[in-house]
Amino acid sequence: MEKYFVEINGLLPYAQALGLAWPVEYFFVPTENTCRITSDPIACRHEVSVHSGVIKNPEAYLCDLVHELCHASLAERIDLAFATIYFSRRYARQSEKAEKEFAKKYQMLYLAWSHVDIWVDELRHSLFPELTLADHDSFFQSVSGIASLDKKTLAGLEAPQHLLALAVHLAETKRFGLVKQDFSKILGCLSRDGQKTVSRMRQFYEVLPRLTFQKELDVVALLDSVQKAANKLGLPIAPQIIEEESRRVWLV
Repeated sequence: MEKYFVEINGLLPYAQALGLAWPVEYFFVPTENTCRITSDPIACRHEVSVHSGVIKNPEAYLCDLVHELCHASLAERIDLAFATIYFSRRYARQSEKAEKEFAKKYQMLYLAWSHVDIWVDELRHSLFPELTLADHDSFFQSVSGIASLDKKTLAGLEAPQHLLALAVHLAETKRFGLVKQDFSKILGCLSRDGQKTVSRMRQFYEVLPRLTFQKELDVVALLDSVQKAANKLGLPIAPQIIEEESRRVWLV
């Protein structure tokens, strides 16, 4: 996959405020949608993949970039499992059929793990509340615009990752004590099942335990919440975390 190193200015003060000890490098990855972090425990570094829009106008993606830096902070302060999903090496050599099944399970685990963003955003909110407000306003404007589009585009809202993004946003509004925004129009565009999924996961996300920043306690909370999320989403996986080569990895 083509990728190359890029400079993104203006992020050092955020990294310093978060107390990051490992260096952060940014790479253009053409297949990336926005930003995605990989924390490497061997090299003791963080790598953030970005798309061309971030390179052209990083200020417009500041909320996303600082979100990734908060992932990095949780990785350093608690565990890598809060930034990057690593799987056991037992999945490295598989038949073609097993690889296809594993690819499906990877996507399922990612969905069940996606509420980690709430903990990440809580850290960001504690230091940079102005980014929370900007992020929530941007999200509201984006989904409000989608509600007036064609049926094919609206059907895309039923994708699990989009339903969960809505649930995360609504849960954060309550957890952070933000002013509620009127999502009735966008929720009304969803199917009955879609609305039920958003409501069920929002309620679950609202009562996630706060991080203690005690490694063992928070890793247990992560695993427990991922298992419960998978169950609530009806996903046929049984996530487990094991230690392998001095780092925690996932079994599905």
